[in-house]
Amino acid sequence: MYERYEQEMKYVIARNVFADLDERSTAGYEIAVRIVQEMCSIRRIADPSVDAAAAKKAIERLKQLANATLISEAEDEVERKRRERLESERLSQLNFRQKTLGELLLKYGELLREANRQKAGYALEELLEDLFRAYELEYRPSYRAAAQQIDGAFKFEKFDYLLEVKWTQDEAGLEQLVAFKGKVDSKIQSTRGLFLSMNGFRADVVEVFHRGTSTNVILMDGHDLVLILEGRIELPDALELKTSKAAHEGTLYVPLRLHC
Repeated sequence: MYERYEQEMKYVIARNVFADLDERSTAGYEIAVRIVQEMCSIRRIADPSVDAAAAKKAIERLKQLANATLISEAEDEVERKRRERLESERLSQLNFRQKTLGELLLKYGELLREANRQKAGYALEELLEDLFRAYELEYRPSYRAAAQQIDGAFKFEKFDYLLEVKWTQDEAGLEQLVAFKGKVDSKIQSTRGLFLSMNGFRADVVEVFHRGTSTNVILMDGHDLVLILEGRIELPDALELKTSKAAHEGTLYVPLRLHC
């Protein structure tokens, strides 16, 4: 490369040689780095025709530029590895979630065939706990507070939610919704509620419930849960849809099948 440009001025030779090396991808880059390293290692200016002070100043400037480049490349490498780690963690979490959803869907099928409905109800609460944690949502399983039975609680978008789960033969009744809202209202003002009735809600019950109350409870049914377990819609997206509809339109019950 040097011989190709040796009749040119020195800075032209250097510019052209580095340009040629740049076209050779990794191999050329490694040679260019070696050249810079060798130049930075110069301690004595051997050519008497060269201004030694200016040469040493130029070499010092080259060292500064090289060090800045190395620091920048090191920072880029750290950032690249960070992105790779985050992507690896994301894929690992996604695989874990898909595996968990598959297992929970099979478990739900078993619960449908369970003759002991009380046992099925308790097992459903455990299923929901695994579902929320698969999406890394902070979840508290069933507990008692101030003589109240709470089926579960979770955090979503900075709000605390109480969970009520009903898996009875009939649709949820008005008195059950009102009783649950009483639990929600007895907590701090920003608390919200999610009422899951596996066999759904009658339209007139939802209408009467909504007419007589402020909107701090959202409703979900068994069809919604199945769509989430099947991966047709993710749990956070389902909660976001229902809370948005409640906040913007005052709609407490939004069937997910209409939005999948």
